Order: sequence, then C-alpha cells, then structure tokens
Amino acid sequence: MNIDLRENPFDSGAYGLVVFIENRTKAVKIFSCSHTLEQASKVFKSQVEAYEKASVDPTASMIIPTYYGKVAVDKIVDRSGNDVTDQYYTELAYLMSYEEGPFYDFNNILENERQRIESILKPIGVNYLSDCSVSLTNEKAVRCVIDFATEEFEIWV
Repeated sequence: MNIDLRENPFDSGAYGLVVFIENRTKAVKIFSCSHTLEQASKVFKSQVEAYEKASVDPTASMIIPTYYGKVAVDKIVDRSGNDVTDQYYTELAYLMSYEEGPFYDFNNILENERQRIESILKPIGVNYLSDCSVSLTNEKAVRCVIDFATEEFEIWV
C-alpha cells in the first residue's frame, strides 16, 4: 500500500498518522519513528489485539470502526511530494473503516455513557480507554469508539 498525503486527508496523533483513504471510506493508522521501535510495537500490538477482540464481540463490534487487519505500507509521500517512508514503521499499520466525527475525549462524556462503554469493552480485555475518543448520537450516546487498547504503555519510556 502506498500513501500519498497530497491526495489523502490525514490526522496526526501521539504515535503517528491516521490517513483517510478510498474516498474516506477507510482509515489506515501508521506508527511513526518518533518513539523507539520497541515502544511503538508494544502500543501497536495492544491496539491491534483490542481491535481483534472487539471486532468479534457482537456488542463491541457495533461501537467500533470495522477492523480490516494489519497492512504493509510500502511508501509514504508527504504534502510536498517528498518520500518520508523512513519516518514511519511501515510494518506497524492497520486498516479500519472511516468513521464520521466529531470525536470527543472519552473522559468528557456523560458518566453513564462512560460506564456503559466500559461494561462492553473491559470484559473482553479492552482495558485501556483513558485516551480513547468517541463520536456521539444526537442523544449524547456513544456511537463509535476509537483509539483504544488492551493495556496502557507510558508514551515516553
């Protein structure tokens, strides 16, 4: 898979890029070299494992993006046309469905909604929700959860 940031919108996060591809129907998360390979690999594995667990659970799968699995990224071109592939761990990437926002910090939603989401995800082993974001319905119920993992890893170790 080749990623061209001149043609695809993207968002940057603590661990890398989320690039919206295929006319914003899918999103690929690619981990950057801003952390050690060991640290990025731990976070990647924890997120992938969480997606794998949640995607097979009937209730959890209704509140997460569709998970398509790990992907290999061959090349990344930035907005200026420069090859920036060496700035990313291209083997640490996964594909999911694109979900419409806006997204809100999990800790800033209604307490009963936080408890409802925790009661769905924690029993299946998705234990790290502190940094996740959620989109909401008009009734302020959680529609979709992103940026979750099985466990936390300190970001700057």
